[in-house]
Amino acid sequence: MGQTAEGVIEAVFSSLMFEENKASRPDIKRILNSKRVTDHHAIIPTMEIARADLAALPETERKILSLVANRLLCATGEKHLYETVKAEFSCNGHTFAVSGKSVTHNGWKSFEDAFKRSFKISGNQEEEKEEKKLPELSEGQAFDGVQTKVSEHFTSPPKHFTEDLLLSAMERAGAEDMGDDVERKGLGTPATRADIIEKLVKDGFCEA
Repeated sequence: MGQTAEGVIEAVFSSLMFEENKASRPDIKRILNSKRVTDHHAIIPTMEIARADLAALPETERKILSLVANRLLCATGEKHLYETVKAEFSCNGHTFAVSGKSVTHNGWKSFEDAFKRSFKISGNQEEEKEEKKLPELSEGQAFDGVQTKVSEHFTSPPKHFTEDLLLSAMERAGAEDMGDDVERKGLGTPATRADIIEKLVKDGFCEA
């Protein structure tokens, strides 16, 4: 299966829009262990992708094929690495906290970014709220002449989950508290999460 997956990935590089990241070496072993699993493939392209006339496909079908191929590249791509910085500031007896994030190696997200550029897909709400990099700070640093003001605001309740946001939250649930050696993270699997939601609604634990 490992050799088959490598062949498919090579065909994807040659057939679709991911040529710019061809230098990336796929890490097949991270997602596949032929000693533990036999005939249990995920949905991935086949070698026919190298021989097919993709330009002749309807746009909707080409988008689906590209999405499936892209997820395979993301799953076997290099790790996405970033550095998170948290800081606390004291002002007039009050403590304020802030955090920032800077990417040190884009890794598999390069494939995701290439896919979005190809199909002109904008980022979701979570990506738009992504933390920005903080300026250089040092412990005990003081800031003079800072302009401040007190303002009054009204809070609003959190927005209701959409199906996509709920599935995404289930996928990431508790992931930060689990080690890298954990085989499965989150609630359920991609194949069972929708069924879990349906059962919760059916039994009255939540409303759709």
